[in-house]
Amino acid sequence: AETIAKLTEHKWDAGKVTKAATCKEEGVKTYICSVCGATKTESIAKTTDHKWDTGKVTKEATCKEEGIKTYTCSVCGATKTETIAKLTEHKWDTGKVTKEATCKEEGVKTYTCSVCGATKTETIAKLT
Repeated sequence: AETIAKLTEHKWDAGKVTKAATCKEEGVKTYICSVCGATKTESIAKTTDHKWDTGKVTKEATCKEEGIKTYTCSVCGATKTETIAKLTEHKWDTGKVTKEATCKEEGVKTYTCSVCGATKTETIAKLT
């Protein structure tokens, strides 16, 4: 009677990701032996890529200060921020006459930004 030697090495397949890695947790790749059906696993390192949302303005930009937009990862909750440029337009009030026009001189109307206090003036025509 002949004795058939038992194989001592498995014949592993290419493996299949059975748990995807995320920015929060390691993943798992599982291999199966094509001869006996045994399995083995290996860890897949956490990813460095987050799944950022579309962001939320957490501080509005004004003519005086930059704003902030905050993004949150839907997987791990990490956040990152982005600066929003200052606004180039002021929020002018309705203005007030700071120099009355006369028949000899033009007048002045002054507008004030309600955010930063900047002012601009407009000429009021001489009275006829």
